[in-house]
Amino acid sequence: MYNGKYNGTEKGENMVEFSADSMEEVMERMEEKYGDDWYDKYSIDTNAVSGGAISVKVLPLKSAHVNWDEVDELVEKELIIEDTEIEETYEELMSQFSELKIVVSVDSDEMKGFLSIYPGSLKEQITYSVLKEELEKAGVVYGIDEDILKKLTDIDIEESMENILIAQGKSPTPSSDTTIKFLFPKDGYIKIKKSAKETINYSKTREIFQCQKDDKLVERIPGTQGEDGITVTGKPLPAQPSKDINLKQLIGNERAVELSTDQKFLLARKKGQPYLSDLGKIHIREVFIVNKSIDYSVGDIVFDGTVIIHGDVDTPFEVHAKGDILIEGLVRDTRVFGGGFINIMGGASGRGNGVIECKKSLTAKYLNNITIFADEDCISNDYILNSKVYSGGNIIIHGRSIVTGGVLMAEQNISVKVAGNIAGAKTVLGCGIKYNRIKEEQKRNLKVGELLRKLGKISSAMEELRLRLKRCTEKEEQISITKKMAKLKLAKKKYFTTIKNIQSSRIQPPPSQEKKKDKSGKKKPTIYILEHGYPGTIIQIHAEKVKLPAEIGPTQFRYMFDKKKIAAKPYGQWKL
Repeated sequence: MYNGKYNGTEKGENMVEFSADSMEEVMERMEEKYGDDWYDKYSIDTNAVSGGAISVKVLPLKSAHVNWDEVDELVEKELIIEDTEIEETYEELMSQFSELKIVVSVDSDEMKGFLSIYPGSLKEQITYSVLKEELEKAGVVYGIDEDILKKLTDIDIEESMENILIAQGKSPTPSSDTTIKFLFPKDGYIKIKKSAKETINYSKTREIFQCQKDDKLVERIPGTQGEDGITVTGKPLPAQPSKDINLKQLIGNERAVELSTDQKFLLARKKGQPYLSDLGKIHIREVFIVNKSIDYSVGDIVFDGTVIIHGDVDTPFEVHAKGDILIEGLVRDTRVFGGGFINIMGGASGRGNGVIECKKSLTAKYLNNITIFADEDCISNDYILNSKVYSGGNIIIHGRSIVTGGVLMAEQNISVKVAGNIAGAKTVLGCGIKYNRIKEEQKRNLKVGELLRKLGKISSAMEELRLRLKRCTEKEEQISITKKMAKLKLAKKKYFTTIKNIQSSRIQPPPSQEKKKDKSGKKKPTIYILEHGYPGTIIQIHAEKVKLPAEIGPTQFRYMFDKKKIAAKPYGQWKL
């Protein structure tokens, strides 16, 4: 428990280290030591250590070693920052170097042209010839609204005018061809498009497309006669000749796909992943199967049904399924979420960042340095090492049945052969917990720790930009850097606000009450150590804890409600 006094250890390069019991304590210490705006001067890195504590490293912001691809991804992908917000912050950071600017843009199909005018420091009027010249430079030659052009030359430009519709093309009337429109991606995947300026995370460039029963999969568009059109850039848009199409020829399985009564659509008869086979037929998968380890050709998996992977799942790829998950290989330091049962035949390991969450029971060959949330039972077929395991049911280890280091918390029972080790590794076994409350608290801590790491990276990037701005002599570069600083400043503010909101949303537990004796005959939470328990092992049942002072043999631990303490049977030479 934090006592209100900052205790930290000075390290090389002005680094400070300290440990805390919760993310709330981390934030309190940072604000006490460095002020409410500490994140403008320091970055921190948090890691979970054995026994549930949090290790914190504090470093002054440095501009060196900034990973700009990672910073761009944090700002561009994970946050929604409006252009108006950027402009406001930009004005706050720098209010010079402004001059009148004209921007002409054309939409993606070249059917509309837009004009944006940004005033400079002085009032100015724009001439007709200048506007026409800018339109011609952008290739806009057709459908120009002359009335708007003339009005713009009669006024002083004092405020920004954006996206003025200045030209419109002429669309061709529908061709006489009968066409079909696929309302799903033919290979069953959604391609995630990014602009040229955005950083691409290649593990997240594809998503599994899924349909529901009665969804439209293909649309038949009857042909009609049409006229040629033209774009604002002068490109002709010719109409096409007519041909008819029979939608029935696209049906691969009549139990999965059917023709609508009006014969205009192909409809899904069940939910799943629609795809077009090599023979040009439409099928629907209810189970998503990957016949290899997850790689960039597969990407992250997000599926409403069951997922089967005949291989490994390694970082940075993630698996999220609403049904069961079967992984025949290994899971390494990544995130797996299952709405049903999860079976990891090769075991799961990590570097402290991997999280597996299961709405039913989880079974794995082994668990090593990973975090587990299992709403029902958690079963390891060999050992659990330096992991955090939280279960709404039982935690059972088969095989060698060893648990060393870390925390095991179950709402019901825990059964192991060997707890701890001869070196005295801190190992916590707890049962009778309020699983849902602890699960939400731990997930909240994981989220805050992740956000703090991102905040530190953005703060370091901001410091690098400040140094660049000091060295900069070119006006264009100054403007570009300041714009970037404005965006990063907004990102920092939004991340910090998110952290505060997560912390303020924490539900306070009710006042501590002694658990009432269960008279229903339901089995009481029990911890079984079937062979050896070593010193350093902590036994917790409900709120009571005991620490093994010496090695013990086979022992059963239960809570005695009448005596309000933990009872061990048999005792042997060891006493509570």
